[in-house]
Amino acid sequence: MQTGIMTIKGDLRLKTLAGTVRYVGPNCSYTTITGALADCTSGDTILVAPGTYTEAITYTANNLSIVGLGGKGNCTITKTAAAVVTCNYSNCRIEGFTITADSDQYGLYFSGSNNEIINCDDSIGNTYAAGCSIRNCALKFIYVYGGTTKIIHCNIVYSSDGGTNNVVVRGNTTICEIWDSYMSSTSTAAGANVSACNVAGGESTTTTTVRVYNTYLYARWEGSSGSSTYGAWNVDNRTTNSFIGLYNCIYNISSTAGSAAVFRLASFGTREIYGGDIVQGDIGAVGTNYGVAKAGDAGFGVVSPATTGGTGTAGSGNQYVELEINGVVYKILHDGTV
Repeated sequence: MQTGIMTIKGDLRLKTLAGTVRYVGPNCSYTTITGALADCTSGDTILVAPGTYTEAITYTANNLSIVGLGGKGNCTITKTAAAVVTCNYSNCRIEGFTITADSDQYGLYFSGSNNEIINCDDSIGNTYAAGCSIRNCALKFIYVYGGTTKIIHCNIVYSSDGGTNNVVVRGNTTICEIWDSYMSSTSTAAGANVSACNVAGGESTTTTTVRVYNTYLYARWEGSSGSSTYGAWNVDNRTTNSFIGLYNCIYNISSTAGSAAVFRLASFGTREIYGGDIVQGDIGAVGTNYGVAKAGDAGFGVVSPATTGGTGTAGSGNQYVELEINGVVYKILHDGTV
């Protein structure tokens, strides 16, 4: 354990650590992250040596940081039958870990406000975010409820034999922004609903706000009986006070049986859809109560839609999304080519 100010170089930027710095690992003051957390007070930082830590950890104060010195792939926190990392405080940070959770558990559960999840991977468990900044992460599923959450430069991939969504946003006054990310949702379950971005109301006075910028939305259902596949999906008709904005995104929506619609936007108070390319997907009306998304109105470049439902002319497919992973910038073209 050391007290004072220390500077280290992390995966993305130089950080200055103030307060008490506590070290976890072999031959350190602590052998478990839980042990270090038990002694922490607001403003402390825990630096974790490379290795696998089999424990469920819970933050114990506001303004705490836990940093994996080896970065994700070298620092792993794993636990079965429990949430792996839980934070019910504010202004906390976790950075540089691979999280291994059961598929029905939360690998990362962050409530509170102004928290950060940076450079973390969790391809098995789920993520709960309220008032978070999630950056440069590879995750399976994010449930956003309450507060303001920003998802930036993330790779979100979910494949299962049930209904799948990459990001579900719910709750009164919840604000969620998604920037420069890749979202892929696939399923083989009969009758399953599959979507990349799902805005679920639930509360009768919900004022959920969702904005998605420069993001690749891929959703596909593969099976022999009917299903519903959507890029951006509003599942609840009680979200009449909500707002959804989709800006310069790429949509690749398909199904081997059943509908495959770029949008299912039901009873939204306000929506904005500007720019972008459609690789596959119906951009006409979906059902009778879901509104109409037209190519001409939206300003799309339509690459190869199943049906247009609008008056827009076919685009050239020049739209692309840039995704930064571990400091490397990848350009994802409209057809999914990296």
